[in-house]
Amino acid sequence: MRPRRLVPFLMLLAAAALVATSAHAAPVPEGQLPKKMHRELRSKPLLSPYTPGKPMHFPRELLPLLLGELDADIQEPGDDDNNSTLFSRGRAVARPEPLEVGPNHLLNDPSGDNAGATQSENALAALGRFLVAGWNDSFDPGAPRSFSGFGYSSDGGRTWTDGGILPHAPGGGDATFGDPVLAVDRDGNFYYASLYSPDLAHLGVSVSRGRFRGSSFSFGPPVLAGVPVPGDLDKEWIAVDPDDGTLYVSYTRFFDEGGQQIELVRSTDHGRTWSAPAVVSDRAVESTQGSRPIVGEGHQVFVIYSVVDLTDFQAHMRIRRTTNGRTFGPRVNVGESTGD
Repeated sequence: MRPRRLVPFLMLLAAAALVATSAHAAPVPEGQLPKKMHRELRSKPLLSPYTPGKPMHFPRELLPLLLGELDADIQEPGDDDNNSTLFSRGRAVARPEPLEVGPNHLLNDPSGDNAGATQSENALAALGRFLVAGWNDSFDPGAPRSFSGFGYSSDGGRTWTDGGILPHAPGGGDATFGDPVLAVDRDGNFYYASLYSPDLAHLGVSVSRGRFRGSSFSFGPPVLAGVPVPGDLDKEWIAVDPDDGTLYVSYTRFFDEGGQQIELVRSTDHGRTWSAPAVVSDRAVESTQGSRPIVGEGHQVFVIYSVVDLTDFQAHMRIRRTTNGRTFGPRVNVGESTGD
């Protein structure tokens, strides 16, 4: 027997001796026991009396203690099955309330779609009862066609209005190409990051800002956050600092001659202007795919990305930290990548 199991085993022997002693006491007639006590006695697992030289039978419920598997959870029935308590490592943990999920609601209006029109890659941001969703929308009657659709709700998602396609920049000649990611700050500014071509020749990243006015909502024109040249951009993601409203967008730059790198840009004026990109990954030794910026306490920003290390061709999830969006700490592997 391993030493770590000795203490639980001795405790069980002591419990067995106590049960054996009590077995010789005069029994109390069942009818004289309060109903609740009688029910509890019947529900408790009891040890068989211990007799030297004979095997001792342990109830199945006590096996985790006997084997030293103290990580195993034991459920103890309460007066009401809905109010049961879970015991883990000797601590009582209240059972969480069941999550109520309401019915599905249609966010877009397909009545004007052409045959074969589709919506996909949906995203959502919410502030209280105000919600905005984005999706790839293959139907756009305008020219040039755009593919970034959205809808909004001001009653907690009970009803939705299809907002159509994101607006074009003044003068036109541009187009959005979906891949939506949404974020919202504490002041009620909603941000929609999308693939975007300012000239219909190269693919960059834009951010559009919108606000509710009563129960109505609209987005402003797109602002170029990630400049496409050289190469093209893809796999963008947006995050907002909940304390000061700073916006962060990460994306992957795919170079025409081959190779990729993760970059990060930021905005401190609600997306009106954007910083020059800060390079997160090293294209010489890293083959990268998607990334996610995450804002932590104290304005710390963590960028996690999928990478194949070209020095040993091992796949990882890798993370870097910054507090100003310009300089980064060391690269740290946090696990194996399962692909894009």
